[in-house]
Amino acid sequence: MNRIFLSYAHKDASEVAEWLYRRLTGCGYEVWKDNHSLPLGSSFPKEISNAVGQQDYFIVLLSAAAIASSWVQDEIDMAKVARRRLIPVILADVEIPLYLQTIHSLEMRAGVDDWRALHQLVNQLGDGQTIPRVYNMSGHKDIEVNGVLVLGQSEFGHVDLTDQQAIMTTAQTMAEAALPFLKEADAGIVPHGHAALACGILAHLLGTTNQMPPLFYTYRLENGKFGISSDHVVALQNLRDIGFAYRKNYL
Repeated sequence: MNRIFLSYAHKDASEVAEWLYRRLTGCGYEVWKDNHSLPLGSSFPKEISNAVGQQDYFIVLLSAAAIASSWVQDEIDMAKVARRRLIPVILADVEIPLYLQTIHSLEMRAGVDDWRALHQLVNQLGDGQTIPRVYNMSGHKDIEVNGVLVLGQSEFGHVDLTDQQAIMTTAQTMAEAALPFLKEADAGIVPHGHAALACGILAHLLGTTNQMPPLFYTYRLENGKFGISSDHVVALQNLRDIGFAYRKNYL
């Protein structure tokens, strides 16, 4: 899997940088990011120079602070000398330096909510188009990810399970929130933990799209956390097609 160096300014891009780090490592990429990768007591210039030269991609997050940062400038210069593939990601309305204006950039102005830009970014990385996309409806946010790209996630969706109308309304709301991810990115879903809500969501999605998304189910890890991976998936559309064939032939 390809290796990525992530360059950014701490002052105004730390949240987006950490979000990208978690999403990209969840896909399976090896991402170099200072607070995760720099050994304690190491020399910043030496470690960063070595790291830039060892990566396949150099992603720089262009914010106001990054444009003014000599550290970010030095890292960009290192990437150019090492002939790494440089991908500028624009986070804000800033004046792009001339030396970057000739490079095809990606706009990610909505920050951690810009799932469409994240989807586009991963498509441009090695093997990126083959990585499954997922919309997490489980309510588990501290979840370990292996081999999938989590584009978005919903709140847990607490509902009174004795209230049939509340279950139907909540299922409809959650299904409609997931629709853009399914339609635009062909994403699968991580189902909700309540069976009634999960079934209601799937029923609404089937009625809306006449398709069933891949279902990535959670599993418990040894450390007690929940995980999702490209290996833990059920092809609901295949089961739907088998059901249609059965109805046609036997019912």
